[in-house]
Amino acid sequence: MLALSAADPAVLAALPSLLEQATNPREKLYVLTTAALALPDHELSSALCKHSSNAVAMDATLQQALQLALRRQGMMLFSADFSGFKADAPTTWFEKEILAIISRTAAGPAR
Repeated sequence: MLALSAADPAVLAALPSLLEQATNPREKLYVLTTAALALPDHELSSALCKHSSNAVAMDATLQQALQLALRRQGMMLFSADFSGFKADAPTTWFEKEILAIISRTAAGPAR
């Protein structure tokens, strides 16, 4: 995967399953940094949101890589499943990050 570009359609298509299959922090970091360079994609944004909401114990490096990958998805995050979100104020870093991304996107010129 390291020899392929994040813009390669085969790599982009494989990222959601690679994210799910990654078992150790190093593998997850490779997948997340590749996702941070990938073009916005519906399947990838859904996989990132699913992984984010399930990732309770994550070190700072993985969290930053995940944040970059989520930010890269931008408007694609609007198509992700947010049924687990509460109407209350955000409490987790993931909830806060998603709201920040959506707010920036909504305030931008492409809204």
